[in-house]
Amino acid sequence: MTKQSITGLTLATFLAFGLVSQPVVTGQGTTVVSTTSMPTPPASRWNRLADQIESNLDAIRGDRLPNLDVAKSGFIASLTQLQQYLDTHTSRRNRAAWMRYIDAQPLADAIENDESVSTIGRLATELHQRMVGLHDGLELANFRQLRTSTEGLIAAAKFADSERSVPLLQRQLELLSKTLREIDSAPSTDDAAAIGTILGTLSESRQVPDLIANVRSSFASPNFRIDIPERTVQSAVMRDVNKLQPVRDCILGTALRGTSNLRGIVQADLQPSIGDVHMVLHLTGRFHSDNVGYNKPVRLTTVSDGNVHVTRSLFFGPNGSRLSAASAQLSLQSKVTSIQHRWRLVRRIASKRAAEQKPLADSIAREKLRRRVTSEFVRETDQAASLPSPNMMSRAEPYLLRLDLEKPQRTWGSTDTSMFIEGVMADTHQLSADRPAPMSDAGSDASIQIHESVVENTLAPLLSGRSFEQHELDDLLEQIGLPTQKPADDPIDEPEEPFQLRFTRFRPIIFESRDQKVRLGLRGSEFAQGDRELRRTNLEIAATYVPARLDDGSMWLIRDGEVSIRFPGRQRLGLRESAIRSTLRKSFENVFPETLLSKTWTTPDDFAIQAVAGRQFRSNHIDARDGWLTIGVR
Repeated sequence: MTKQSITGLTLATFLAFGLVSQPVVTGQGTTVVSTTSMPTPPASRWNRLADQIESNLDAIRGDRLPNLDVAKSGFIASLTQLQQYLDTHTSRRNRAAWMRYIDAQPLADAIENDESVSTIGRLATELHQRMVGLHDGLELANFRQLRTSTEGLIAAAKFADSERSVPLLQRQLELLSKTLREIDSAPSTDDAAAIGTILGTLSESRQVPDLIANVRSSFASPNFRIDIPERTVQSAVMRDVNKLQPVRDCILGTALRGTSNLRGIVQADLQPSIGDVHMVLHLTGRFHSDNVGYNKPVRLTTVSDGNVHVTRSLFFGPNGSRLSAASAQLSLQSKVTSIQHRWRLVRRIASKRAAEQKPLADSIAREKLRRRVTSEFVRETDQAASLPSPNMMSRAEPYLLRLDLEKPQRTWGSTDTSMFIEGVMADTHQLSADRPAPMSDAGSDASIQIHESVVENTLAPLLSGRSFEQHELDDLLEQIGLPTQKPADDPIDEPEEPFQLRFTRFRPIIFESRDQKVRLGLRGSEFAQGDRELRRTNLEIAATYVPARLDDGSMWLIRDGEVSIRFPGRQRLGLRESAIRSTLRKSFENVFPETLLSKTWTTPDDFAIQAVAGRQFRSNHIDARDGWLTIGVR
């Protein structure tokens, strides 16, 4: 079992892009930026949903709750199948290592011995936490099946007492209704997290699926978007054409020898499309040739000039690319500049014959030129379209499976001004964005937009209720693109002992993007370091960043003040809390550096959008509002 980096492979890593830098801004001017928030929908939208919920309070039914006996049988069957799979597909040593890591036997024994529901629920929860991680192999079907059956067992244990569960679930509906009614116009980050938590409880208890769908429909806008303006596409596609070729041809019995030159430019125009990016490729140029024609004893010199315009549509998206047939339009004018023969009579006859044949000869020449130019354009565009379509999702999919995350729904498309990929990163009970992304910056070469729900949906399930040693937390932060920076050793201070932190179940990760402020942090319920402990004490560690523009036009996120260490619900801090706060501030000053997005970002060579693949960018636009973080780069 080995760990691998997921940097750049999940959308949650867009939070930092690996563009983290410790030094403070010095030697350059900065300007803190603010913009106006987008209009918000009326509160009546949420009141209507609350009315629907209150009319469905009696729809909670005990006979729909998951059955504990069925869940136990399903778990034992999945564990047996996994053991059989390991018996036949790996070495005895690796099998033993996996079984030690999973440590599922205590839960299997508890089921066999018919131990208490609380014991089974606790052991199942601990097992599920081990089944969600970054270890190679957790994405395999047998491991995922064991994880799914463990989730079913947790839900069945949670709702084993139907007489208690039904009124508790009704109170959850009442709380959901109350939360919706208290939304003024747009839900806060806490509102959205609370609604998502309640929907998750209702979903695992198998209640009111239609109501869950209705609530989710108000949070169903795409929650991530990548936007590439047409000028960026144009800069990647546009190229000059200057082709000088020999002429070896025969038209109406006259052998032609000479040179031709096609000079022009290849450009691309985006067209409105959903499902694929639609790009029309154009070759616009001017043709010129100087030839000598030989027809028995007569020699003619000719000049031809014309305009050429060839177009072809390219469609590309998640399923590859395809090209339409090419279409060519051209004009061609030719003239005989001289007729050479020693006899004047022959020259006069040849001139007359050339004039008679000129319409047909021009027509043949135009058709040959059309076929030649079209054939060359088709060959070159075929080569471009035959390149393997990069599939970033194939790389990300194993990590998504290991972390029990849904594969994001993605839509490719284009308008007449940009191409885009947008989608939803959410499980069947999770929420997406409550509104579309704001307009991206027109002055950027590319824009990346993430909604708060992306981070909530991807990291919260991984962290919720779990304990991490300091080195494990450092590893995790590095995996998601926030590597900790070790402080310089101080010979005077004694090294700090490593700590252990248990994350809260509700909103363990903080990512808020509102009112031109980005707030990052985490929440814990327990903390231990050496002989110092905090039990059942809420702990919040966070830092606030504001966009600032530098004199060179780039934009960074700059930390606003110190890292905040709070103990929500505590009016006064004792000596123990004060000492722990001092320790935490030292540790997390390195997790939340003074600047973000301050480094150059290089896209992978096989980035899904070839127009920006392998290029270096710096952030030139940052907008944080209404739950959306927009980062424009140039």
